[in-house]
Amino acid sequence: MPLVFVSVEQNYQKGYDHLRSLIDLSRKTGGENQLGFALHSFGLFAQHWRDPLRTIVTTSKEAFDCFLSCGNLQLAGYEYFSQLTSSFDAGEPLERTLEISEEAFLFLHKTLNQHAWASLVIYRQLALCLKGETKSTYDFDTNEFSEVDHLDMISDNMMALCYYYIYKAQALYLFGRYDRAKILAEQAVDVLPSITTFYPNAIYNLYHSLSLCRLALNTQSDAEKTNLISSIEQNQQQMAIWAESNATNFQHKYDLVEAEKARVLEKLEAIEYYEKAIQGAKENEFPQEEALAYELASQFYFERGMELGARTYMIEAHNRYQQWGASAKVKDIEERYPQLLQTQVVAKEKSSDQVILDLNTVIKASQAIAGEIVLDRLLAQMMQIVIENAGAQKGSWFWRGGPMVHRSGRGYRPKRGTGAAVDQRGSA
Repeated sequence: MPLVFVSVEQNYQKGYDHLRSLIDLSRKTGGENQLGFALHSFGLFAQHWRDPLRTIVTTSKEAFDCFLSCGNLQLAGYEYFSQLTSSFDAGEPLERTLEISEEAFLFLHKTLNQHAWASLVIYRQLALCLKGETKSTYDFDTNEFSEVDHLDMISDNMMALCYYYIYKAQALYLFGRYDRAKILAEQAVDVLPSITTFYPNAIYNLYHSLSLCRLALNTQSDAEKTNLISSIEQNQQQMAIWAESNATNFQHKYDLVEAEKARVLEKLEAIEYYEKAIQGAKENEFPQEEALAYELASQFYFERGMELGARTYMIEAHNRYQQWGASAKVKDIEERYPQLLQTQVVAKEKSSDQVILDLNTVIKASQAIAGEIVLDRLLAQMMQIVIENAGAQKGSWFWRGGPMVHRSGRGYRPKRGTGAAVDQRGSA
């Protein structure tokens, strides 16, 4: 019955409450196997729709211990689905995902649980891909793992196929293969029922939508763009339902897709949605999705000639990917956006001598951007940071489309001429 509330009615609170009640009842009257099954169902099917994703691991570990104590080794092995989800998808360092993977595979090998291994191995291969330890960023092959052989082996394992399609689509998108990412995501549709109510449904939705956004941005056909936007909006209807149920896990995903959709439609409201996505991912501890939001926002600003904003955002993306341990993704953005990862920003002192700012200045400026959506305040705060870090008295904006001048207390306005000087003491 609780799964009906979650999967059919999409009444996530009701399903959550029923399974919580089942856990409480099992603690009082049931044995270890019954309690383990209640915890297993709660963690795998319902908890992520209401609770922060990282909390699922506590439920899963308790279920694992229950199954071990009563000898149900097969169901114990399936607890690694929740543990790897709450590690990889919550953005824990990739090394941690690899540690859990190795622990899982030893247990699954000993208990002959090939069915679970066939799905969960994809977490390991994606982590290795992001770290640059597969043969290329476009496949999951290593000396020990063949993607072709794996697909042949899982041809009749719908759950394993679903995990493969979803997480391969994520990898392809992150490394710029948007057309292939769309294809892989859409191959998952027929097998999505095999993971009804699992958290990876949201990963499918997110990367399918983001791939559609990029294709819509690149197409020259108005009809194709209209069709792609329609598909994005269908996905967003579902993501909005999840975000209403649990903003912690899903609101920033919704906001990021809205930002990209606004980018396609050339609407400036993209700025607000990027900032909401960045702040939401940061506050709710999804660093990998924070990194992605910074990267996409940087592209948006660069396309509009806002090079300082683009640079500071890309540096933030670079740092977040680095902290995640995604060395191959770090290298990818270094190769794709070298002009945005130069950390030299020039300010002019009163004497007109140039001062070269360090990386900390750029990072501090990016934090200002993240906290300011209104352009007037954003520009004022960024210039103040630049002046302070340079130890200068004046700074100049050179704005594509026309220089701007700042006068203390009155904001920015267009200025005739070749440049605009900003005086920290209030004169320009």
